[in-house]
Amino acid sequence: MQHTIATLSDVLINRHCRIAHLLLQSDMHLQHSPLLLLFEFGKGSHRARFLIVVTISILTSQLAYGVRVRYTELDAKYVGMFKPEKLVGTLHDCTAMAYRGKAVGYRIHIEDDKMKCALLKEFVRFEALEDSEVRDYILTTNLDDNSCPATRNVTHLLSKPCDPKTGDCGLLGQIADYCRFVGFDIASCVCKDLPLTLIVLVVIIPASKQLELRDIECPNGQKTVVVGKGKRLCCPLAEERDGKDFCCAPEKELRDVVDGEAVCCAPGENHKKGTTLCCAKGTHYSKLYNIELCCDVGSELSQSTVGGIGCCPTGEHLEKKIGGVDICCPDGEHLEQSKDRIYACCSDGYVLKGFYKGEKKCCPADSTYFEDVGECCGTDWIASRAADGTPICCPAEDNPWISSSGDYGCCPKSANNNCA
Repeated sequence: MQHTIATLSDVLINRHCRIAHLLLQSDMHLQHSPLLLLFEFGKGSHRARFLIVVTISILTSQLAYGVRVRYTELDAKYVGMFKPEKLVGTLHDCTAMAYRGKAVGYRIHIEDDKMKCALLKEFVRFEALEDSEVRDYILTTNLDDNSCPATRNVTHLLSKPCDPKTGDCGLLGQIADYCRFVGFDIASCVCKDLPLTLIVLVVIIPASKQLELRDIECPNGQKTVVVGKGKRLCCPLAEERDGKDFCCAPEKELRDVVDGEAVCCAPGENHKKGTTLCCAKGTHYSKLYNIELCCDVGSELSQSTVGGIGCCPTGEHLEKKIGGVDICCPDGEHLEQSKDRIYACCSDGYVLKGFYKGEKKCCPADSTYFEDVGECCGTDWIASRAADGTPICCPAEDNPWISSSGDYGCCPKSANNNCA
């Protein structure tokens, strides 16, 4: 009995080339043939292979035929609808499932050490991959090059005709048209022109219609903006300034144009003309040297002695940043740290000795701090409490004393508190 052999290979070591191949070959008239799946992954001494035998039905044909399929990992992720996720053992299982279902794309999602596969059903657009926990793959029509390109350009991957036997060519064509609409030079097919919002999606065009860029029209109230290199976008809230069109996302409004770039702010945000910042409600624009930031109302930018920049209330200056928080002290004071690693501001010339009942105790550096009464005393003096509980510093041979007029002082111990 002749065997149909399917070889799937996925290079997992090189992140710049993640391609899943499915090669089906037959030269016999078969109704039901064992299918040998040779799974191969890794490279060099880490290469591993697994051979599994299953049975599939193949249409009888009088002609020899061969089908070669490649799915390539994307540098972006789909926004659209997927079929329900299914558990798979390996990436190759998902590739084979995609081929059998004529899916033009699929998503791999690993959760709790389990791999799940979902086939793409409807496509809307692409968005940035960032730190996504999913990886998306697309059916590749350009099979001329078996090498691993440094940059995976979606338009290039879909540059050859689609074979209806391998996938949904209508859906794949919509993806290709979308990428041409965004721009041939954007490899990931993700629109990076932040002030411009893509409104018209090629997915709404029937697959039976031969779509060209000139056929795309913007909704009422929006304007077509040509941004070069074959890219045309629909722009809401368009405004013309100095002969140029500028626009912002629907939830924002054009506040300014700085160096030819639109400054778009949300309603309620503050903006100072000629700057590029939008400051949230309750904050305002502040600048120090060439640094621009939004500070709370009543605060301004300040620089610490070590060069850090932060926002401090008027009349205070930045001492340092701790955990991303600006620590400021009033002018004439500096930041100190206790032995318990608690910070507080002390007047210049004083140091932080500790805390007593939550109150900081800043004292001269050569003084002695008595924690039991929360008082600092000079050399050879001792802090103790007077009769009313007030801490008083006295020499070792004296006791704290309160006069009849309420004045505090020190009385020699030998006088038995009979001090006038």
